[in-house]
Amino acid sequence: MSSTTVLTTVIGNAESLDELIQQQLDFSLTTALEMLQGWTQSNQFEAFSAVFEHGDLASPDHQTLQSLYQAWQQGDFAQLPTIELLSAADLNGAQGAFSASTQTIYLATDLLNTPTFQPENIARIFIEEVGHFVDSQANEVDAPGDEGAIFAASVAGHQLSDSQLAALQSEDDHITLQVDGQAIEAEAMAPYEGDNFDQFQEGVEDFLNTLEETIAQVIAAQELPLIGSALANVSNAAQQFVAEMRETITTEIGAIADLTPAALENALMQALGEAG
Repeated sequence: MSSTTVLTTVIGNAESLDELIQQQLDFSLTTALEMLQGWTQSNQFEAFSAVFEHGDLASPDHQTLQSLYQAWQQGDFAQLPTIELLSAADLNGAQGAFSASTQTIYLATDLLNTPTFQPENIARIFIEEVGHFVDSQANEVDAPGDEGAIFAASVAGHQLSDSQLAALQSEDDHITLQVDGQAIEAEAMAPYEGDNFDQFQEGVEDFLNTLEETIAQVIAAQELPLIGSALANVSNAAQQFVAEMRETITTEIGAIADLTPAALENALMQALGEAG
């Protein structure tokens, strides 16, 4: 699948994009479409359709799902909706959204303008909005919950816990966008609205404290033949590294404007590096 194919068949306004942004968007979408193709090739149709089952509600249109599933296996994404880039303000703070009324996936331009551009992050957001699109095609009624996030987790190979799945199935992912001066209803990656972010920060702090104490107690206290207490120097360097890590994590998390799981993951990746 060539980059040109992705842009000319998926991006409705590709010709109006800045060259660098066009290249970055193209690379991100290529990554996403390759992920979708690989996932459908390695998973049975039942795994694909199960994401869009909504319990007691009417079953999804399996013919529509089968058509998409088979096309994606062959690398054919012609059925995907148009993509438009909007500012974060127009997206009401979201990074991505899908509107069934306009049959359009919207992505935030901020994702492409950042100096820390990450195609994997954009690919994940795009795949989540593809999940919203598929659900709108297969189900007449939009059930409660964020089926886009559930779909994206499946494609990424993330096994959701029962509590995570329950939280996503009860989440309200509806927002109102401003497109050309018109209010458009859409589904999006909902900002974090829970009450346990402070607990998360405290958990990170406790972990780093424990790590520092362990380094001091285990490494610095050791005296080995020929080395003696020289490991104390290693301990001091390690403790300094942990202290710097703490400061970097605090800075990156504190810079998050709209807290979402993706934004939090991105902040931690920036602080720790992609290799963790």
